[in-house]
Amino acid sequence: MLRTGGTAAGGSGFTYSLVGGVLSVAPSATLDANDVGTNIYTMDVDDGTNTVTINVTITVLGNSGAITITNISPLAAGTVGAVYATVTLTATGGTGPYTYSVLSGALPAGLSLSPAGDITGTPTTAGTANFTVRAVDSLNDSGTKAFSLTVNAPSSGSSGGGGGGGGGGCAANDAGGSAWLALLGLLGLVALAIRTRKA
Repeated sequence: MLRTGGTAAGGSGFTYSLVGGVLSVAPSATLDANDVGTNIYTMDVDDGTNTVTINVTITVLGNSGAITITNISPLAAGTVGAVYATVTLTATGGTGPYTYSVLSGALPAGLSLSPAGDITGTPTTAGTANFTVRAVDSLNDSGTKAFSLTVNAPSSGSSGGGGGGGGGGCAANDAGGSAWLALLGLLGLVALAIRTRKA
């Protein structure tokens, strides 16, 4: 690319030439998603006598609207040692598909966020985690939202009481067995008495 003229100061008859970068944002070009972001180019400016190399920065914005992650904070709570019920993050206002990532903070230990927006896993530590999620659309526009997620400790069981009840059942069975033995002994004595009288 070569361009003459321009608004450089300190001389006249300037000539501009691109020496670094790919200038797809020229007036005759069409922008696409690959151009979104900050683009840096290197140019030479020449007045016929002197040449100066400069860096040119051009920022290209996508044409999406404001991107909003619609899930409500806090997210559904989890329990240590129990599989977390999957939460799927949802974004609106941009051009899908969206890619999700944790921008700052961290999810509770044992949980992870997939690029598709699914929070899954099995929590390993109780407590509340605070983190910020970023959603990026297909045009590289993005939106963020802060979340909190609480992991509860597992509830204590009452298995000891159940064991005691089992012990009571064994005691009742033992008592029933003793009654049968006593009855059989009594029948034996009656039979012996009958035989003695006949003799």
